[in-house]
Amino acid sequence: MNGDNNVLFFDAGIRALMPFSNLLTDRSYIGQVRAFPMNIEIRTIKTYNLKPFPNGLMYPPATYELNSSMVLLPRQPMQPRQVDPRVGFLPTSI
Repeated sequence: MNGDNNVLFFDAGIRALMPFSNLLTDRSYIGQVRAFPMNIEIRTIKTYNLKPFPNGLMYPPATYELNSSMVLLPRQPMQPRQVDPRVGFLPTSI
């Protein structure tokens, strides 16, 4: 579980903005898992090699601490929200 996967990772949009070269699996691990009645919190430590500068100079590896939350959804699905131009993220047309 020390690799990138669908739950404990940077999403593709963030990865495209970051200068990541490759994940260092020997320096990446799950730091903590905490379970609560309605959610699970997972803290992971990820270390990446970074792409070199254009002049060839290398960055040292960078370590990031990530927190992933999984929340139990209600038994009955919630009413979808109407699109609102004041909401700046993730609107869905109905």
